[in-house]
Amino acid sequence: MYCIDSETNKPALLVATDNQFTRGNLTSSGDKIYGFEVEGLDGVPGFVFAICGDIYVADEAVHNIQSLIENNMTDDHTVVEFLLTNKERIGDIVFDVYRKHKNRTSIEPASLTRALDPTFEILIGAADDNYAEIVHIMYNGKVYTCPGFAIIGHGMLTGGLLLLNEYYRNDLNDLEAARLACQIINLVSNIDGTVNNSIDYLVVVGNKLQGYEQETLDTIEQKSQEFWELLVTSYWKLQKDDTFYPKLVKILNQ
Repeated sequence: MYCIDSETNKPALLVATDNQFTRGNLTSSGDKIYGFEVEGLDGVPGFVFAICGDIYVADEAVHNIQSLIENNMTDDHTVVEFLLTNKERIGDIVFDVYRKHKNRTSIEPASLTRALDPTFEILIGAADDNYAEIVHIMYNGKVYTCPGFAIIGHGMLTGGLLLLNEYYRNDLNDLEAARLACQIINLVSNIDGTVNNSIDYLVVVGNKLQGYEQETLDTIEQKSQEFWELLVTSYWKLQKDDTFYPKLVKILNQ
């Protein structure tokens, strides 16, 4: 999601995912976030990738996109400029990988083909000193730029999109965005077996990739838990005490 870097006030992107992949009745753990830095360029600029769907096919597509970046990006463009200029080429790369694997599964029995359906989605994020952008690429090569935030995977349909629409603000700093992402993933994991609550974070700001120290991660988790407990406590208090609402509004308006 788009946010503001808490240290520099530059445009930033916060990417957060669980680490569970689900295909039919099978589950596995793995990385859904990839940081990619372009060695040899001034400042070693970085992009962030997030994937869902068929992990192996998505990995291949990400690798091919990274090769495109590595072979074509120069110091003449920022990461955001390169991403927006080449988004259609990136879409073509993704579709080529999908067709390659789809053609393989088409010769298999119908039941196996369904199990091996190589669909996937990719998010690519970049942020320079002035702008931050997210590009969403579908397995069929369709490409979208995403205002505000983007969400992919099954959790989008089981509460993720609803909660982001409700709570996201464009003035969040990266730590606030991380706490919001933590809260949403934890809530969705309680009702959706395809999502777990083991969360990875990556921030891109000023062309650079950065993560969080364990102490910061622990604080994010703690604040998220406190937020949820406050919501639950307030909800039941409102149900039982008619005088609580005006008291709460008074506190919030201070």
